[in-house]
Amino acid sequence: MTITVGSLGYPEDELLREIYAHALESEGFHVRRSDLAGGLLLSGLEQGRISGYPEHLDTAFAEATSTEPWVAPASTGVAYQETKERFEQKGLLPFPPTSFRRASAIAIRTKVAEEQGIESLSDLKGPSSEMNVTAREIYCYGRGRCLRGFERGYGVYFAEYSGISFREPSSVLYKALRSGEADAVVVVNTDGRLAQKKNWLVVLEDDRHRLPAANALWMTSQNVVEEAGPDYEKAILAAQRGLTVKVMQRLNVEVELEGKPPGDVAAEYLQSIRFRG
Repeated sequence: MTITVGSLGYPEDELLREIYAHALESEGFHVRRSDLAGGLLLSGLEQGRISGYPEHLDTAFAEATSTEPWVAPASTGVAYQETKERFEQKGLLPFPPTSFRRASAIAIRTKVAEEQGIESLSDLKGPSSEMNVTAREIYCYGRGRCLRGFERGYGVYFAEYSGISFREPSSVLYKALRSGEADAVVVVNTDGRLAQKKNWLVVLEDDRHRLPAANALWMTSQNVVEEAGPDYEKAILAAQRGLTVKVMQRLNVEVELEGKPPGDVAAEYLQSIRFRG
């Protein structure tokens, strides 16, 4: 059987797609990479143009319930169960999610954190009113797993907000923070640059876990599951079992910072965990 896989088009999602694709190929499936990406994926899945793709739970919840991503519950189990039930009515099926959440995090300079006693997002509630924050404009503004989530879940409101182009590398954010141009920056917790020790910055602890559940998961359809048989889901779940935030950071270093092809990194990862579907 041929499994046609899509991707949201961002480097990390390309990497996830390759991990799943290589796992399926190891189980004897013929895998085709589709050009469909971004907002076309769900309609492509409904129309049978693709067989599956990696998604994030808060986005899947929003699509299943016709709400906004920031409405998604913080509980992975609750968010997944409702998403699954809603999608099953449409003949679609999200597989159980990974253990890691691709979440936004706030970083500030170590000196500021020490001077003001800021260790967690809760500690930032008061001081943030006198800070400016820089983030990716398209990704962060108004989104539940980003600034909207920090406001709703922690009462963290910044005095000023500025955004960089989504096309710019995350290194621009770190430069802005280190130079003092920004008092705080919003980073993605799986960013490979966070795997590189930076003593001058602190990533604040998400101490109350109130951000929407944004675990990665595999979206597919019931028709594909029935045609592919049990080895399909078995391969997907086995491939994602070892994916943690730390592992994703390390893999993203190889793809985004070292320039290795996502397919090569995915194959090496599966070999390192002695993948067995």
